Amino acid sequence: MKRILNTLWIILVVIALSYLFVENDNKGVIIDNFKTVLYIGIVISITIIVATSASLWFKIDIQKKIESEHDPTSFKFLRYVVLVVIYFTGIMLCLLAFPSLKGVAQTALGRAGVMALIAGLAAQEALSNIIGGLFIIAFKPFKIGERIKVTDTMIGTVVDITLRHTVIRNYENKMIVIPNAIINKEKLINYDIGELKTCERIEIGISYDSDIDLAKKNHARGM
Repeated sequence: MKRILNTLWIILVVIALSYLFVENDNKGVIIDNFKTVLYIGIVISITIIVATSASLWFKIDIQKKIESEHDPTSFKFLRYVVLVVIYFTGIMLCLLAFPSLKGVAQTALGRAGVMALIAGLAAQEALSNIIGGLFIIAFKPFKIGERIKVTDTMIGTVVDITLRHTVIRNYENKMIVIPNAIINKEKLINYDIGELKTCERIEIGISYDSDIDLAKKNHARGM
């Protein structure tokens, strides 16, 4: 934020100084540029302040839920959605400052723009990942903090669910990033749903000349 404000001030000072050295015919252009830069700077500053405040609020609320042993999954996902909306709105408002892009920004901020955005994403994998993330939040096949197995090489604890992907930490303390569209197609195992006790089959081999009845008795005693 501080760097952005410093950069904004430098640009405004440069434009203001150039106003003193240009001819009267070009002073109108300088004034218009000054207003444009000032407008963009204000919009960017407000966007960053709003996004930072929203992120901080979600972070505090998520921490409270973790401390009270409530599931923070929905709030973590909603945090990403809110931040994307805030930054998208800020970018579109900045585009309004440019006459050539004003129509694009107005359309994007309107209902038709939302439909066009959805239609554009539909042709890409991005929409599949977003829908996959919404399905995960809605149907909760797993939550943050639970241990899951997606494939033999993707086993670990869920640490985050974003708009695009799910992050799990494996037993080697490495982060595995899995697109939501992929994880929704897999048949995964959740080790923390329902009864935590498990049944495992263990095969014990004995030689052909061993006493089978005695082996069964010893095995039963060991159980």
